[in-house]
Amino acid sequence: MTWLNRLEEVLQGKPSEEKRRQIESLLGKLQQIPTGIHVRTLRAIEVLEHVDSVEARDLLRALSTGAPAARLTLEAKSSLERLQADASRK
Repeated sequence: MTWLNRLEEVLQGKPSEEKRRQIESLLGKLQQIPTGIHVRTLRAIEVLEHVDSVEARDLLRALSTGAPAARLTLEAKSSLERLQADASRK
């Protein structure tokens, strides 16, 4: 049993309101931490941004048309915005 499972187990019991709030807050923060495939995906977007070629921008544009709230979509859009901002400063 992992500590994550243990926290969820505690929530299934009847913890005090304060303890429930603290555990839910902690679990919410943990869900925002990218892991595994998410980290590799974020790194790939970073590489595309640094390459800054026509092909890299085309791929970022394609990635930015995904599900509106998906992290991949949002990161690709942010990357394109940074590239456009850099281009306008030159």
